[in-house]
Amino acid sequence: MSVLAIEAARPEVTLQEGGRHGYPRFGIAAARAMDPQMFATANRAVGNPRDATRSRSRRVASP
Repeated sequence: MSVLAIEAARPEVTLQEGGRHGYPRFGIAAARAMDPQMFATANRAVGNPRDATRSRSRRVASP
């Protein structure tokens, strides 16, 4: 198992993963990436397992 420590991040950076299924009885939603197909495609493109967690950054236009 790999570990990633994030020391700082801008508001437009998110971590997306395949979801946490099987935990609703503990109040944990099965949240996942908004576009599961693109999530899996991006992971495949870089050689990661289909459901590996990945970071996502959204470009914010300068005024």
